[in-house]
Amino acid sequence: MKTTHIGSLPFKSKKDAIDFSFNFDLPVLASLPYLDENEFMHLQLCNGQSIIYENNKLKLKSRELSAYKIPICLKGQFYKKLGKMIYKWQVIGPLTFLSIFEHRLDTNTISILLKYYVESINISINKKSNCYLFLDEPLYGISKEYDYKLFEAIIAILKKDFYKLGIHCCSNEPLDKVKGYFDGLSFDYEHHKHILQKYSDKELFFGIWNTKSSNIYQSVDLKGLNGFITPSCGLALNDINSIKQIPLALASWSK
Repeated sequence: MKTTHIGSLPFKSKKDAIDFSFNFDLPVLASLPYLDENEFMHLQLCNGQSIIYENNKLKLKSRELSAYKIPICLKGQFYKKLGKMIYKWQVIGPLTFLSIFEHRLDTNTISILLKYYVESINISINKKSNCYLFLDEPLYGISKEYDYKLFEAIIAILKKDFYKLGIHCCSNEPLDKVKGYFDGLSFDYEHHKHILQKYSDKELFFGIWNTKSSNIYQSVDLKGLNGFITPSCGLALNDINSIKQIPLALASWSK
């Protein structure tokens, strides 16, 4: 098994974050929300003008939306070290993005926002041809307001430019309804361990490192399966000292 991590990190030092990410087989262009709060997932597409964040909700102030460069403070230094390697980048998923607006959105507004969503992703990344893009969907299976079919148009556009596309989900909702749209599936091992064979036709990212207890789940069984082992979720909320052991712990487990 190869190793990687999810997306966010608690570091305030760019150098420390880059050093950490390159300790994995698949390095991650991580977000650093404690260095720039706009890198928190729910703020990634909040441009501060047409879209603002108030009272734990996004608010649409104007339908006049231009593509917005998603804040990624590591980008320059990360690409310099990356060379031609494949890397991973994770951004808020479309279902979660739409679901955190203060009001249910009509069809026309959804179309405007999804166009903004795709265009913003496309202008934010330089090396798309070697970027494994993951859409982060913490509200998958929780929010029932929007149809999963909205993935279809988005995926068709993004697949033209990106190396591969994946979905990350922390909930215990089975990924059957959306797995057909993606190359990779990333999830908390403990929530999906009984149905892993259902996903065996995809590239799998097994979240075997429990981010709550800071250790590997007990009795992990991945016999006959291939893919990556990872923490179960993003690491931004974890203590820096507690995560430093993760690359070595995962690498040692995989042997």
